[in-house]
Amino acid sequence: MKKIVLFLGSMLLLASCDVKDPIYNTPHPNHGIVMGLTEWSQRGEGVEVPAEYLVEVSSTTNTANATTTATAATTANATTFTMPGLFEPGNVEVLAYNLPAGVSANGGIATVSTGTDGTLLVPDAGVLFSGVATVHVVADDTARVTLAMQQRMREVRFTLTITDGDPERITDIKARLDGVAASINLRTGEVIGNSASVMLSFLRKGDKLSANVWIIGIIEEAKQQIVTTLTFSDNHRIETTTDVTDIFHHFNADKLTPLSITGSLYAP
Repeated sequence: MKKIVLFLGSMLLLASCDVKDPIYNTPHPNHGIVMGLTEWSQRGEGVEVPAEYLVEVSSTTNTANATTTATAATTANATTFTMPGLFEPGNVEVLAYNLPAGVSANGGIATVSTGTDGTLLVPDAGVLFSGVATVHVVADDTARVTLAMQQRMREVRFTLTITDGDPERITDIKARLDGVAASINLRTGEVIGNSASVMLSFLRKGDKLSANVWIIGIIEEAKQQIVTTLTFSDNHRIETTTDVTDIFHHFNADKLTPLSITGSLYAP
């Protein structure tokens, strides 16, 4: 009789072991988190990685009545980042970008600000980058993504030689470049919007004038031209317009290599 009791007890013990609570890997069994890594090899020589950048994660939910998009954002100052909050399972878009001084972003479009004179502001420091990728979020897990950051600005270097005159008579130099872009799609790198102008700050050393400027691109349908106004010691002014459209052909295709422009400037 004692053996039968022991046997029944062991059967009850085994049966109780089959009833278990669910075991989860994380404290968020119904949601996932997003972590990422930014990769910065696609930048020109001497271009530094930004000190900080923004990361946005957008998820779209489709219901019978509407489609809603939720966006989470954070600021990162290292190559790795972790997004705040939890995400529903499914695909999400991760967009990262930095904002140099004078550049703003809205809805994935970056725009260079305009000064009081109507020309684009030249960023004092920093170069615009962006990167985008899609990652699949799984419940009770961590989704990891690598963003290949792309340089979205290109440097233009001007060197002009003053000919047929005395450069010491020049007291003021004003110049602008027409036909540049003011906005760019941070996801695709496509420049958009109307043609704009940017001021060129030329410095003179002897008979040489030099200026460097960073722009997000040119409007291919527009004419690129340099408009220069020289003021001389007798208050005489000369304005010249030089068409450089051919030089800027395919400018938007290679943001990593600076474009160098040389020429001469008549200063009687």
